[in-house]
Amino acid sequence: MSHLKTTAAWSGFLSATLLLTACGENSPDAENTADAVPAEEEPDDVSMEDVNEDVPGSTQTFGWNLFDHLLQEEENQLLSPASISTALAMTMAGADGETKQEMTEVLSLHGLEDEEIDASFQALITLLEDTGSDVELAIANSIWKREDYGFDDTFIEKMEEEYQAQVEPLTDEEPINDWISGQTNGLIEDMISEVRPQTVMYLINAVYFQGDWAEPFEESLTTEGTFTTSTGKEVDAMMMRRAEKEPVFLHSENDAFQAVSLPYGEEERWSMNVILPHEEEGSLQKTVDAFRNEDPLTFSEKVGNFRLPRFQMEEETTLNEPLIELGMPKAFNSAEADFSRMVEGGGIFISEVLHNTFIDVDETGTEAAAATSVAMEESAPGYDFDMIVDRPFLFTVQDEETGVLLFAGYVNKPEEG
Repeated sequence: MSHLKTTAAWSGFLSATLLLTACGENSPDAENTADAVPAEEEPDDVSMEDVNEDVPGSTQTFGWNLFDHLLQEEENQLLSPASISTALAMTMAGADGETKQEMTEVLSLHGLEDEEIDASFQALITLLEDTGSDVELAIANSIWKREDYGFDDTFIEKMEEEYQAQVEPLTDEEPINDWISGQTNGLIEDMISEVRPQTVMYLINAVYFQGDWAEPFEESLTTEGTFTTSTGKEVDAMMMRRAEKEPVFLHSENDAFQAVSLPYGEEERWSMNVILPHEEEGSLQKTVDAFRNEDPLTFSEKVGNFRLPRFQMEEETTLNEPLIELGMPKAFNSAEADFSRMVEGGGIFISEVLHNTFIDVDETGTEAAAATSVAMEESAPGYDFDMIVDRPFLFTVQDEETGVLLFAGYVNKPEEG
């Protein structure tokens, strides 16, 4: 175990949560680590030189901005910035004009050429999946397209080649849900409730992670304890601890929080950073702000009394409003969205961005999964008005010539005969 470790901003590319970060031999600060693991030859000669240096950090910036936007102190929260970024980057590859400009700003990818973005995501997926033998990580992309719709061949080829996306026909939700379940080891089920008639494509990313602690907690020492929520309510929690009398941890502390880094596997390339804001009012926001400002964590070995609750979380989030509020409204506007590089002439928009996550943390390690789905729909024709009769209504049946009112009615609940 190293005596000093710095986790830099780019290392959060695959944060399955904001506690789970990559901090291995490819980190820009790995030279500061006394026992850094020697870099192995990457498959197909892919290396960090194939990744634009701004892309991983941009992804983490976007992740923390979104996390901060969604954060409610009284509620649990679980995001995979990597999954969301990848799904949106795939979608952005079909955008143009102001729609594309807004998306690049929100994803913090402004100033980069399309080729740099696409090639960087392609290389990162390859690099991240080469985790070694003691951590399992799978990243998969797919697109599901209506066969009778005129998608641009260049866009489809880019999805297959640059994002390694599986291309399938869009029929109903069952094959999509089966694919997501298969890619996440069954942790995310029935993500898509139905495929609407006007939906022409789904762009989907799925992530699965499983890692055992380099130094596991001793299950026989797990005891019931008290966890105090943000509202002051005390709840029961099973608190884990290590077996050593004087356990050594990688620890960091500043005026906003203290943190412990828990490595996975023998190579210790991956780790969970457990970040505990101080009890003073405002420390939670101060902690989030520190990460949004890309302040690195510097850990050093210390003997400590560290206890962590076992926990399991499962979240389902619709990201339309948060993404609009962060600055990309045109992509969701049927009249203004420009996805003309996806479909000749455009005429489609993002109707829904769904994000489902799961994580289970216990004495042996962590299992986590995430999936992000971007649904594209046809823009409605230029109607003079919209009238969708989906709530109580009145009706009449009359003779237009004599004015005789034959029937008058009110429907509160439609019933079929």
